Amino acid sequence: MHSPTLHHFQTFTAQKLFQLKEKIEIARSKVRTKGWMIKMKSELRGRNARAVFCLIAVNAWLNELAAEEYDMGILKLVNRYDKCLNVGGYYVEK
Repeated sequence: MHSPTLHHFQTFTAQKLFQLKEKIEIARSKVRTKGWMIKMKSELRGRNARAVFCLIAVNAWLNELAAEEYDMGILKLVNRYDKCLNVGGYYVEK
């Protein structure tokens, strides 16, 4: 049976992990937006704008795929941490 303190700690830890994930995503999107502006200014000079926009869209799509993998890793971390706390802090195999 779980103690109320342990349950509170697990909930608190999960909330902190999700808040960290949100902060990372916000920072990543700000950097990505600034990067697009700089990239568009430098790459649009003397080039086909349509090709550049396609290149930027493909790069953004690939970055989103990486972000989805990262999100799944964070969710797995929460489950593993919960499993560890449920057995009293001992190491748990996957």
